Amino acid sequence: MSQFNRSSSGFAVSRAILASLVIVGAALFSATAHAAITLTPAGTAQGLILTTFSSGYPQGDGVGPLGIGFTSSNGVMVSDKFGDIRLFPTNADGQVAPAATQHYGNVTGSGSFLSNATGIAQVGNSIYLARQGVGDVVQVNQNGSLNQVIVTGLPYVTGIVANPNNGHLYVSTLGMNAVFEVDPIAKTKTLFTNGDIDGLALSSNGSTLYSLNEDTGMITGYSTTTGAVTFAPLFVSTQIDGAVQGLPTLGNNLFVNTRDGKIIEVNLTTRAETTIADGGSRGDFASVDRINNTLLFTQSDSIVRLSLAQVSAVPLPPGIWAGAVTALGGIVISRRRAGKRASVK
Repeated sequence: MSQFNRSSSGFAVSRAILASLVIVGAALFSATAHAAITLTPAGTAQGLILTTFSSGYPQGDGVGPLGIGFTSSNGVMVSDKFGDIRLFPTNADGQVAPAATQHYGNVTGSGSFLSNATGIAQVGNSIYLARQGVGDVVQVNQNGSLNQVIVTGLPYVTGIVANPNNGHLYVSTLGMNAVFEVDPIAKTKTLFTNGDIDGLALSSNGSTLYSLNEDTGMITGYSTTTGAVTFAPLFVSTQIDGAVQGLPTLGNNLFVNTRDGKIIEVNLTTRAETTIADGGSRGDFASVDRINNTLLFTQSDSIVRLSLAQVSAVPLPPGIWAGAVTALGGIVISRRRAGKRASVK
């Protein structure tokens, strides 16, 4: 079982008490449907709840929803494998995927489709979209339509996260052995590190960038200031894809979405790993719901929500969140490929 870091008295709540509050917490999301993926005994013991935010997405080869973002009106923006953008008016549970409002399409590469709407990240109300097939990062409007191209020359760009310190973006390029730092204002890109990286996650304070290598199953953390390794490579699973750092009430741990239907908690202090949910479909991206202080994880045709039985009010940090985004921690976005250099597949 994972060990939460709860040295602060404010979060010194026993797991036994949290577990007893599951019914109370469930009432906060009374309209929800239960997800196919279910909590393990270890997840239940931590007082966690798993519900369904949205379902009914079209899918291909087990891939459906991808990037998750939030509009200025507290709605939710979701990209998918087919290059579509869908808008939800609220972030309440139990919603069915609406018709797409924007269609960016796909292109054929390496024998399979590359989505032109993959990872989503945000700086304030500015929403950025990674277009895997085109190989660029663009800014989109609140309705998902194209605003402007930020940077080009990023083949197979997939994962994207935003740094709350300076508003810069970090993007992964599948099979291209490179992670780039993008300044969306100056519209420049700089090589940050080498590595065959898929998913990315950023700490809530922007000091550490976590990379997920699906070939090796390793997670590595880098200083966003120096580029030095600050979290030594840790093997989690060869099925890792997306990740997000959890809220303070979850010990600021990393939660990893996997392609074989699991959510794995990684304690960033002890490096202990705990499977807190299992039995799901293919998992890709992960994000933080800045309104409800919960975590969102994509599945093949749905998005599920992970929350505590007792939800604490955690103040939002000013201004910045990532497509994925921060209040509780953190961030990120990722995706996976069909082969070495791949498609959203």
